[in-house]
Amino acid sequence: MIVWGLWSAYDWVSKESPKTMGVWMAEKRRKEMYTIGLYMGRGVLGSYAQETYSEIPSPPADSLESILENGAFKMNFVDFSQAKADAAHSWMSAPINARFWGGNPEKIIPNKAYDAVIYIDSVTPSFYMK
Repeated sequence: MIVWGLWSAYDWVSKESPKTMGVWMAEKRRKEMYTIGLYMGRGVLGSYAQETYSEIPSPPADSLESILENGAFKMNFVDFSQAKADAAHSWMSAPINARFWGGNPEKIIPNKAYDAVIYIDSVTPSFYMK
């Protein structure tokens, strides 16, 4: 089973916040799951079915998004489950700042939170028909 994005992280890093859907599922079915997180570098987000928008500024230097934006492409799929345990990949197993859904700060250990992430450098909101 593949579990996507918003509530899929399976490692409950911040014990002060509620467990995510992915944590609840992983407690029972982790061996059957492959979790994929979605992260974005910059752009504009629209609220679901509303006409409000929020700016996503460029990622901070010490963040997951800043590492991912240094890839050769504007969109990346990074599979943590297949990464080698070497110095070049050490950031995948260390606590790092990230922006949940583009703007909400969080601290995650990437390869403990997800099996993989999709990174999109620049996003634009959906167009809502009236």
